[in-house]
Amino acid sequence: MKRTITVKLITVVLCICLAAVLAACGSSGTRRSYLVYYANTDFDDIVHREYSMSEEQTKDIYTKVSELMHQMFETDLSDEKYSSPKPDYVQVTDYVISNDGILTVDFSEDYNRMTNVQAIILRAAFVLTVIQIEGVNGVEFTVDGAPITTSQGNPVGIMTADQFINILLNEEGMLKQEADVTLLFANEEGTALVPVTSHFEISSNNVSMEE
Repeated sequence: MKRTITVKLITVVLCICLAAVLAACGSSGTRRSYLVYYANTDFDDIVHREYSMSEEQTKDIYTKVSELMHQMFETDLSDEKYSSPKPDYVQVTDYVISNDGILTVDFSEDYNRMTNVQAIILRAAFVLTVIQIEGVNGVEFTVDGAPITTSQGNPVGIMTADQFINILLNEEGMLKQEADVTLLFANEEGTALVPVTSHFEISSNNVSMEE
């Protein structure tokens, strides 16, 4: 028994050493890993997988954004459990990064053809992926240059990963979003605001957390 365990441990150590040697030999420079987010095959939840960029691909923010978008939207996923979070009929027409790190992404008018669930999944996957890039502090979405709005007509605004803390599929088959939200209420004397943190759950195909 002890001999068997010893042999297994030696095998594991050798595999780790071999992997390290192969990585060192096969790498031409520093690599950075990112989690790229996708829709699942039923398009009712988000999933992710790790992707590593070479030093050549990480020269600047635009190069990194372009490469991660390519992985999300243009990689062949036919044999995987992942789907592009963006339908083929929706196009990214432009993207620009401001001096304060806000990435503005413009979609074609066909964005408005998506269901609310599709739109939430696209925004969530996009934000959670690119926000990992150093220098990207938030993402703003537009359609033909106009800011994206909620179903109530309010601008969605600049989005960060915090707005997609948890997106799950609940038992009823609808997206469930959960978040701890801090609200400000007046104290009994009405002289100051008191922060109160509440946990919210939204289970709806028509309402997103930002609304």
